[in-house]
Amino acid sequence: MANKKRTTEQKVADAILQNVQNVTIAGREYEIAPPSVATLIMMSAEVSKMPAVKIDDKQLVTETLAIAQDCGAIGNIVAIMVMGAKAVKEEPKAYARLARQILEEMTPNELFSLLQRLFKGLQIDFFYAATTSLITINLTKATKTETTQSGQ
Repeated sequence: MANKKRTTEQKVADAILQNVQNVTIAGREYEIAPPSVATLIMMSAEVSKMPAVKIDDKQLVTETLAIAQDCGAIGNIVAIMVMGAKAVKEEPKAYARLARQILEEMTPNELFSLLQRLFKGLQIDFFYAATTSLITINLTKATKTETTQSGQ
């Protein structure tokens, strides 16, 4: 199906069945499976390295260029999404090479389009629901009570 256009029904079936999606980076095609929890956690760690700034729309170019040096994590994030946490741990050199290729060989437009496509398959809503439920349970569990002797 490499050259055939996929029908809407095929795309919906892929989404429901959580089939892999194919992406091309630096001339190489990768099959990307739905993320594991470990992959989401590893991505989160990389996202935390991104600068936490609000860019002024009136100074878009200047401010974007000012923080660009701190955005190398974007290559790592996409490489984690493409390879998955297990492969990243097992093949650190391949991970570093892919992250570098992403930053050096993709245009900003290609990278943004790829990110949008990959984010659609992240299943964040399920991960969010599970983690918030667990956090809620943790907040409502009984805490340790202290006992003191009478009269003190």
